[in-house]
Amino acid sequence: MDLELVFNELSCEEPAPSIELARPRIESFVRTIVEATKRGAKRHIRSSCDLQQLELAPKYHWWHWRSDALVQRELQQYWRSITTKYPALSDEPSIEEELLSCDFFHGGRRANGLGIAYRLESLAVSLPSSKTWDSNAISIEIHEICDGEIDKRLDKGKRPAECVLCVTVNKSPALRVVVG
Repeated sequence: MDLELVFNELSCEEPAPSIELARPRIESFVRTIVEATKRGAKRHIRSSCDLQQLELAPKYHWWHWRSDALVQRELQQYWRSITTKYPALSDEPSIEEELLSCDFFHGGRRANGLGIAYRLESLAVSLPSSKTWDSNAISIEIHEICDGEIDKRLDKGKRPAECVLCVTVNKSPALRVVVG
């Protein structure tokens, strides 16, 4: 498997209500990335937002988590070893240009990370912030301009041999392969 990881920024729209609840979310997220890379995913994450600046809980950001004394040091070190590609397509100008004619939505909200993962046929990784992201397939609505017309279609995440990375708080991370 030579898949890339793409961060689903929608999973971070609502920060955890407290630092105590944010820590297990991030730990589960990083453990899932560890598992994905053990199974062959690349050791970098593409992101349409600056991960280091995301607020995980009130006044608690990724950069706080990286130096938090209450977090397992090995997880912090692993996270530091991951390369973050931001902007997500900085090394893929042709794909970036192609995506200028597309918008991706999930639940009525713009979903840049899910759209990039869809286009690159890669793994979308999400923080376990809600049950929405604990799924082996996430539907996205695709709006694409074709011949001056907007073409709307729904992708239900059922492409052949699609791999979806699921993150949960209380269960061990899992890499599920769905064959459509």
